[in-house]
Amino acid sequence: MIKDRHILDAEVRMTSSKYEHDLMVRTHLGEILEGTSTRYKFPWNYWVTFTFGHKPEIGDTEDILHKLHHRMDNRLLKHLHNKSVLTAKERTEWILVPEVSKKIGLHYHGFIHLKVRPNFTNSYESEWAWMRTALDNNITKINKDYPYLDMGFHIVERAHRRVKDAAVVFYTLKDLAKSS
Repeated sequence: MIKDRHILDAEVRMTSSKYEHDLMVRTHLGEILEGTSTRYKFPWNYWVTFTFGHKPEIGDTEDILHKLHHRMDNRLLKHLHNKSVLTAKERTEWILVPEVSKKIGLHYHGFIHLKVRPNFTNSYESEWAWMRTALDNNITKINKDYPYLDMGFHIVERAHRRVKDAAVVFYTLKDLAKSS
């Protein structure tokens, strides 16, 4: 998550309207993810949707996503030469947006920013292949700890066309848009 401890009172707008609140949240997240925010930059590399089967417990989903983030950073560390620890500036950043739908239940759309790139030899054809394999392997292992859930994912690499990126961002925020 993006946190800023230096937000000025002048930057905080209060509202009691759910419509207006959702619109402000959607606009703020949209600007950050599109790259048009003047204050926050989040140059995400991958858009991913995590699913958890039918009616998962929210506490379990949060634990799983925390473990997955930790495991992905550890896997990244293994693919960096001559490094034994990731600094705070090197850790991956994730923005996760929860959504509930009738078709697939609770799921999270996520945006992942790799601050350092993995070094891989002939074992992977590209970073994209490494990322898909890393998520697949880690989710398979995590699923063993939560046999009553069926976690899955769908990942999309960031497009180079800004219009397509904006479409991904606003598709992800569609749940907020419905109430607005």
